[in-house]
Amino acid sequence: MKFWFQKYYPLFIVLAVAAALRVNLLFVRGTWWFDEMFSVHYSLLPWGKAIKYWLLETNPFLYNLVLRGWINIFGQGEMTVRIPSLIFGLITIAFVYYLGQKWISRRAAIVSSLIVSLSGIHLFVSTETRTYALFVFLTALSFYWFINIFVEQKISRWTWPMFFLTQVLLLYSHLTALTVIVIQVLALVYFKADNAARKKLLLTQFFSLLIWSLWFIPSLLPKLNSRSLYGWFFTYNSESSNILTILNTLFVNTGVPEFILTLFAVILLGIIFYAIRVFSQQEQKNKNRLFVLMLWSFIPALLGSFFGQYVTKYFVFSLPGFALLIAWTFDQIADKTARLAVTALFLVIFIPSTLAIATGPIFSWYSITKYIEKNETPNSAILVIPFNEELVIKKYYQGSIPVEGVYPMPDNLSLEERIVRYNWQSLFPSDEEYEVWMAEHTKNRDKIFFLQYDGYESNSVIWFINHNWKFKKRIRAVGHIGITMFEFNAPDYYQATSSTGARAN
Repeated sequence: MKFWFQKYYPLFIVLAVAAALRVNLLFVRGTWWFDEMFSVHYSLLPWGKAIKYWLLETNPFLYNLVLRGWINIFGQGEMTVRIPSLIFGLITIAFVYYLGQKWISRRAAIVSSLIVSLSGIHLFVSTETRTYALFVFLTALSFYWFINIFVEQKISRWTWPMFFLTQVLLLYSHLTALTVIVIQVLALVYFKADNAARKKLLLTQFFSLLIWSLWFIPSLLPKLNSRSLYGWFFTYNSESSNILTILNTLFVNTGVPEFILTLFAVILLGIIFYAIRVFSQQEQKNKNRLFVLMLWSFIPALLGSFFGQYVTKYFVFSLPGFALLIAWTFDQIADKTARLAVTALFLVIFIPSTLAIATGPIFSWYSITKYIEKNETPNSAILVIPFNEELVIKKYYQGSIPVEGVYPMPDNLSLEERIVRYNWQSLFPSDEEYEVWMAEHTKNRDKIFFLQYDGYESNSVIWFINHNWKFKKRIRAVGHIGITMFEFNAPDYYQATSSTGARAN
């Protein structure tokens, strides 16, 4: 027992640090935002509806299935439904430690697992009621089996079946899992593997993709229309972003000073160049392993930059590979003092960002909903854009006035089906449709509480001003996820009391 503790006590310390940061964030994180509400709501529907909407959803349903089982056992409280992600996050950190010790050294195991522990984006996904923490773990597990087969060449009777099962689960966790398949095929081109092993890998990937297609094809067919080109991830402004945006934000929150971001980027580039420099000096087995880690670290960011996508959570699955690559690079520094100094500098730079994420709210509705409940009138209403936010506002708003998402599109879909079909799309109604909708939903209202995301491309605020509504107050929700409420009074509205109002005769 004593020997076992001495062998693994660094892992216990790393896990203690990781757990403390994540548990603290669980307590201060705040309310659900839409993405989390979506996960919970569509996991709890009756089986018939759940399957229907899981097939229409943009991402596959493995996490919804896991969450449904969890909720049925433990309940659906805000903190309760975030615990599965916490568990997957901590398992991933322990697994990265294991991989670092197995493939590199004990030093590398400590550093790599500590990097993942302190990563702001991993902190975020480890407390988020979404699939990402599960996805990161399955990615690491997939590369473990891949390297075991093609680098370590340690194959038991269970290796290929476990690899196949992992691939299927991985593909059913998130759409970007396809990148893992691409990376492994690219690595296979580099390896000098025998034909039998190559054939087995290709068959494994083929049959896992075949099983995945049972969900993907029914999900894809309804999306084969021009609307799908207006997904928010295709239309958001990414002009100030580049590949370093992705690589930096795997570790450092974008809210830190520009100087810190620039310094961190310089250090990161130095690490990358040094890793490339010492790569050629390695024996072939190490080269093969490092080549996989490099592909795992950089291919997702390269693909993201190519397609103009810089949302960090979509690339968090590359974090374990990148952490292992960085730890390996530090491990190559022969001078102990220099190695410790570089490692400490790297970690110290992004610790303030880590603490900022771990100790503050991510998002809370209450600053907005409490204000509305206090200041609403019998003839007021809440309008929100994008329309899908209606689902989550109704959970936290306890007043009596109607809540309606701005949706000027003519269809007879229920709110649940509208959300699952179009929540990820930017909708562009005609000016006439928009004008008719807004006029109808503000008619006979003396006050409108209008909500939208910061920077959201919306003409609604301008619409109120152009129609002589009087702007009264603006409140931004607490946290990193920016949602703002604008309060408007009707042109002929006068304040009667603190809680009631009327239109002038």
